[in-house]
Amino acid sequence: MKTMPVPQLAKLKLGGETLDLDYFLTRVFDDVAQVTEELPAAICWLNWKRADAIQWEMIAERELKEAEATAYFELRNGGFEDKNYGGKMTDKAVTCATCLEPTVIASAKVYESRRAMRERIYGCVVALQARLDLVRTSEATRRRLQTAPPTDEDMDKMVQKHDPETSTNEK
Repeated sequence: MKTMPVPQLAKLKLGGETLDLDYFLTRVFDDVAQVTEELPAAICWLNWKRADAIQWEMIAERELKEAEATAYFELRNGGFEDKNYGGKMTDKAVTCATCLEPTVIASAKVYESRRAMRERIYGCVVALQARLDLVRTSEATRRRLQTAPPTDEDMDKMVQKHDPETSTNEK
């Protein structure tokens, strides 16, 4: 099977601090102690930044609603005609024209970028948590094999489980 190389991940810069995702997600950890120190700290830091991002998103959403309301009332109070939007000034026409106002457009861009950042941070938390779980599982398996190798009976059960002729699993 052909595999595609994963591009180097960008460093995540938040509030003047930087997290090197490539370091955590592509590095081979030889010592589980290092992983159990570093990854939970990185996950905690990201969760903290995610809470900040949620707050920034809520502020941007409120500012967008304020810009929409201000634009709506400015248009209702003569701005619709001043801007020569033409046609009848119905509530629907004013609402549609609100989206064309520069302040509304600028506020929407800020809101969208903050929402995207929150999603990026969440994705990074999920990826780091999955990496931590994978390393812990691998380490637990390695330790189990070192301390108690599988018995012949265990091996027979594994073979039977995966052998289509002897498997009891229905398809």
